Amino acid sequence: MIKLLIAKLLHDRRTTKPAPRPPTRHGVLILGDDHAAHGDWQQWLPELTVTNHATAGETIEGLTRRLATVVNEPAVIVLHIGAADLDGHGRSTDPTDIAVQFETLIALLGVAAPTAQLIVTGLLPDTAEHAETNLQLNRHYRRIITRHGGRWIDLWTTLTIDSESLEREFTAQSGQLNATGYATWIDHLRSEISVALVRR
Repeated sequence: MIKLLIAKLLHDRRTTKPAPRPPTRHGVLILGDDHAAHGDWQQWLPELTVTNHATAGETIEGLTRRLATVVNEPAVIVLHIGAADLDGHGRSTDPTDIAVQFETLIALLGVAAPTAQLIVTGLLPDTAEHAETNLQLNRHYRRIITRHGGRWIDLWTTLTIDSESLEREFTAQSGQLNATGYATWIDHLRSEISVALVRR
């Protein structure tokens, strides 16, 4: 039943996306690119106050420029970003340079929201051809977020087949996550948010 509800919400979200609400104080703030942008997180996490300011095609550099307009004393920040950079829409496609940009973003988030707990979800594979590049960037991300005291969600091993591409069970024909894929992400995210709120 919940998968059918998520599937309907995904369809509605992708076909008629409402304007984002103002950033919510003391709630959960979602930032990032396509996978995060297409989620209706408030519907899926009704016990929390969630604001989704993820944007399809968002790059790290683009998000860095607009931080002041989207961060307003959240309790938890959930970040999922980097795919658009690897696809050539950002400053660089080199995982090492993207990681440098990412660490700058993490540091700026720490300044903009010093009391917020940060959760980063690693990149998911798009094609087997790019799997190693995505994994390389995930390794950078994990080291960085650990160094900055944040929490890491690794969905790669849960959602992939042979560590190279998304299992058909979790993906739509468009390459986006389907209802089952999002439901798996939500399970991991709810657990990590609970831990983050206790730490806060």
